[in-house]
Amino acid sequence: MSKTIVVPVEVDADGGVNLMSLEALTFARRLGSSLHAVVVARTGKPSDAEVAQLGEQGVSTVHVVDDERLSSYAPAGWAAAIVSVVRAAGADTVLASGTPRGMELVAHVAVRLDVAMAANVVRVERADPLVVTRQVVGGTALEDTALGDPVAVLTVAGHACDPAPAESATSPAVEVASFELSDADLRARVVRTEQGEPDQSGALKGARVVVGAEVHGATRRQPV
Repeated sequence: MSKTIVVPVEVDADGGVNLMSLEALTFARRLGSSLHAVVVARTGKPSDAEVAQLGEQGVSTVHVVDDERLSSYAPAGWAAAIVSVVRAAGADTVLASGTPRGMELVAHVAVRLDVAMAANVVRVERADPLVVTRQVVGGTALEDTALGDPVAVLTVAGHACDPAPAESATSPAVEVASFELSDADLRARVVRTEQGEPDQSGALKGARVVVGAEVHGATRRQPV
């Protein structure tokens, strides 16, 4: 059975879909052939290059969040936009990358849809009804989880698959998502960012191998 899947997608500051979102899109193709990408990292129309990159992933429709109030991270507000796309597209699956932001975002989505959520999924055991295997206990154990709600909501563990293009590229339609926001949806949001010390956490999460060494009593980790 073909599934209609909504994937929240983040783009890097310099343009282009980020690695973890590419992994999520690649994983999503295992579940169904109709992919809807919601560009949530910023508002406004995505560039032609970004649309083409999503087309390489087999995305059929790119949904744009066109509201300046959501130009910075607002989990409840972003979730409101995603839920509107889920309902408009008649989607039966919401799948996001297992980053801290992705986890928080789809947790809001699951609450709004009143369904269960499976985090850190590494593979699909059965598509209909959907049964997935996910990491638990900090990744030291695996468990199978059945997602029998009308909409399955899940996040994909980092590096559960290698990002790869679809067998056939598409020419995605670009649509502006229609949704409503309440004051409560904007109560928690990023209002200011400041330059701090260099953050290596993103590099560590994106690295395939992390080498640790004991140096003068302190452990240092470096992505390779």
